[in-house]
Amino acid sequence: TYSVALQNGSFEGPFVVTSLNNPQGSQWSFNGSGSATNGITTQGYYLTAAPPDGTQAVYLEQTSTSAPKPSVSQTLQNVEAGYYQLSFFAAKASTSAACDTVVTIGGVRLSFQVSGATYDHLPGSALGSSAYQQFTSQPIYMAAGSHSLKLQGQIPSGTASQSLVGIDKVQ
Repeated sequence: TYSVALQNGSFEGPFVVTSLNNPQGSQWSFNGSGSATNGITTQGYYLTAAPPDGTQAVYLEQTSTSAPKPSVSQTLQNVEAGYYQLSFFAAKASTSAACDTVVTIGGVRLSFQVSGATYDHLPGSALGSSAYQQFTSQPIYMAAGSHSLKLQGQIPSGTASQSLVGIDKVQ
């Protein structure tokens, strides 16, 4: 099983002082507006916990179920055929519910084992505190070539309120 090779998995560029919505100049593409925002943040602005790698993390926030889902994506170049796993750290904001996080590679959802159950997304309920926790996907087969990696936040089913997740050290 291989690890996914990507650039700036700890969201250290571009540098921000507190937070920046939809930043330019990153290897990641940011897609969010209105009630669905995303960007790069530092400890203490959106998230109380220190990111596990560096000083910045990405956040995905959705404040209305009718809003578009915020996401960040990156194209993985020159992938060799084989089985891959994706690992990342996630944390919820201390002031809101945690977003569910849907992770896709080439449009295929990655699965995660949480408390003995398998999900086709990372449930926000798995984030019990505002501390970062590491999650690793089940293996997925990728053909040789380029593939799009996408991290998307969404308000958990049955929740009508704002939700936010911080993500760092994607590898």
